[in-house]
Amino acid sequence: MTMINVTIKGKNIDAKFGFGALYKANQKFSNHADNGGSLENGAANIFLSLLTGDPGALMKVIQVIIPSEYKEDDYIEAIEELTEGGDKLDEVVTMLKDEMVQSGFFKKAINNQIEAFEENLPMLKANEKMEDQAKSVEAALKLMKENI
Repeated sequence: MTMINVTIKGKNIDAKFGFGALYKANQKFSNHADNGGSLENGAANIFLSLLTGDPGALMKVIQVIIPSEYKEDDYIEAIEELTEGGDKLDEVVTMLKDEMVQSGFFKKAINNQIEAFEENLPMLKANEKMEDQAKSVEAALKLMKENI
């Protein structure tokens, strides 16, 4: 696993998608079941956000790979610098996506989400009221499989 060099508040930080980042991703960005329990899919949610081109995904990534001692404005400044004011947005998104897939922790989490989508898709398709959700899950599943 390679390191991602991020400058935050003038300090160079070598960040990575290790277990700590996975833990923080699942704590902060997971969906919750009807009973309130975490689905532990925050890492996969971030990956999918990157794949769909959501610029807000960069904030999520930075929040999980950088120590939490920094403030939101510090993260924003780091993203601005990393993307060179947005000029290298696509390049940075591709790099982050590739780093996530190279991480054993994140790859496992993404594959777990793919399996969950595959398991639940037939039930969603069978329920007419869930047709829109089934289409969304099917599109997400295809996108994730193409990029893992």
